[in-house]
Amino acid sequence: MQKLQNKQAKGKNGVSLSQTSFYSGKLPSPEMMAQYNTVEPTFANRILLMSEEEQKHIHKIEGRQLTVSVIMAVFGIIAGLISLATLCYLLYLAIEKENTKISLGIVGIIGTVVAIFVLRKKNP
Repeated sequence: MQKLQNKQAKGKNGVSLSQTSFYSGKLPSPEMMAQYNTVEPTFANRILLMSEEEQKHIHKIEGRQLTVSVIMAVFGIIAGLISLATLCYLLYLAIEKENTKISLGIVGIIGTVVAIFVLRKKNP
């Protein structure tokens, strides 16, 4: 919530005085809260409770997002390692049977997988 107040006054001698106040945040200023309470005595308290509940909700969602992110990263690493181990085993089998075409294809796949892990972009 943002609020901009601009008060101007002109004195007797022609000098003008200007006062500007600005606040930014989710909650109103204490002066505005007092004005809310003049309308309804429970408004300020209800606004504070609403803000606290919203903050709890935001923390809950961010916690879930962090948990999912960690789980996905771990599963990605495990899947990548399993794939790499499988490709290395296939390469070993291809070399043992002296099949050059399969060996070159597997080396290309291994190189691609390694490049994906090394060159992938991280989300900021």
